[in-house]
Amino acid sequence: MEKIAVLKFGGSSLSNSQKIENAVIRSEKFLKSYSKILIVLSAPSNITDDLIKISSYFNPDNTTLEKLLTIGEQISIYLFEMALKKRKIKAISLNHYQLKIKIDKNKEIKSLDLKLIKKNFKYFDIIIFPGFIGIDKDQNPLTLARGGSDYTAVYLANKLKADCYLLSDIKGVYSSNPSKIENAKKLDEITYTEILEISKFDSQIRQNKAMEYAAKKNLQIFLGSTFENSKMTLITSKKNKNSKIRYIFINSTQNTTDITLIAENIYKRKDLKEKIEKLNPLSYFVNENSIIIHFPKLNTNEIKKIYFKFILK
Repeated sequence: MEKIAVLKFGGSSLSNSQKIENAVIRSEKFLKSYSKILIVLSAPSNITDDLIKISSYFNPDNTTLEKLLTIGEQISIYLFEMALKKRKIKAISLNHYQLKIKIDKNKEIKSLDLKLIKKNFKYFDIIIFPGFIGIDKDQNPLTLARGGSDYTAVYLANKLKADCYLLSDIKGVYSSNPSKIENAKKLDEITYTEILEISKFDSQIRQNKAMEYAAKKNLQIFLGSTFENSKMTLITSKKNKNSKIRYIFINSTQNTTDITLIAENIYKRKDLKEKIEKLNPLSYFVNENSIIIHFPKLNTNEIKKIYFKFILK
């Protein structure tokens, strides 16, 4: 049986011709490990937002707006096909109509034409596929929720029994936001439970629907860089048995600082209570997978000290 990979590239990896070429070169390297590759693409950066902004002047109805918002991904797949062919790679792009990507009113993918994908894999090494978009029961263009290209990719990975790589300008999942903690560590792995818990506090690393679907199907997903061949973060259903703290979220206001510790089943970590109380917080709250600690306003050095007291402990 052929070994297949699904690669998804985000909009930041497709914002100009040089970045598209970099993504193509990255894809070509995967052909050394996989016999066939299916590439799922987002719209180039900012195109969707620009289309919404321009169209808002006309106060469009939802049906017409949905038609407009399917354009960005189509731009990506055709440019990507050109770039692959320039490198003499056997590739073809298939759009949402050809693939019959059916999306329901709940913004969930219900079906697609797997036979067409398998048929084209007889003649092509790479198939380029639009993320985020599909058609409704009446054949009208329809979009998934924001970040829906992730969902498209994991759906395909499940249906094709393929390995799944979500690639962007971020190298993986870190132990905290690197813009707030410069020494944040890239994680080798993290659980779906922890990823979904992070999204409650921090800006979403990945679309929740995609992560919920992948967890339900027990998929392994790799998050990594479009531009570097560095070790990726594995998202897995495998349990964090010792409830090691995987992520720390910092949120400061004018008068307070909240530090949130995230780990699967962190409520079982009885040893953390004494450690937290020694820091003299204003208060703290223990949830199933997170502990929120409230402090008076902390400076950068104080935050770093607390971070290093807990991370990966």
